[in-house]
Amino acid sequence: MLEAAAIPQPQADLWLLEELGVEYSVVRYERDPVTNLAPASLEAVHPLGKSPVIRDQGSVIAHPYVNGDFYGVRDVAANFAYVEYESDEKKLYDLDADPYELENKAGDAGHAATESRLAARLDQLLH
Repeated sequence: MLEAAAIPQPQADLWLLEELGVEYSVVRYERDPVTNLAPASLEAVHPLGKSPVIRDQGSVIAHPYVNGDFYGVRDVAANFAYVEYESDEKKLYDLDADPYELENKAGDAGHAATESRLAARLDQLLH
């Protein structure tokens, strides 16, 4: 069983399960729209509310993101999320237009000011 909280990573997991021909079911959890915290029902599966996880025969397997560790900030007022991965990949999402974070706007000239502002804020928080 794949258990996930509305993030893009589960798509890769689903592809892998399909390719392997494994029977599976999907349980989707909605994070709190204000805090982005995992619901208690997901915390019952993984104590830190991490997702995606694969549950099989009583075992829970949580895995790191494909892109490695990451740090991010969210502009709640404008509803944008900005993420920098240790692989140097950057992602910017307009959460009003793209709540499931499928269209990366990082590097898009139309969003350059927002990306620059959020990158500077992240740098300020990290250093």
